[in-house]
Amino acid sequence: MWEKARQWARRMVDETVRPHEGALRIDRYSVVLESPNGLAEFTYLLDLWGEYPALRKELEISMVEEARRLLRLSDNAA
Repeated sequence: MWEKARQWARRMVDETVRPHEGALRIDRYSVVLESPNGLAEFTYLLDLWGEYPALRKELEISMVEEARRLLRLSDNAA
């Protein structure tokens, strides 16, 4: 599951998927993995996305930043 989440994070950073779509996919893995720290932030950002439509552009930027962080964390763990 972690590898799938990493793949979606990579797609977000590479701009081959929209940040919201990638975050939704990663959030699904977060649920399966019982919200580990590396993925839980995506759930939070998605909650904000639904609650604050006016902030979506900023939230998309935060989603991509979080994807970069996830990739860094997993690269350091390898």
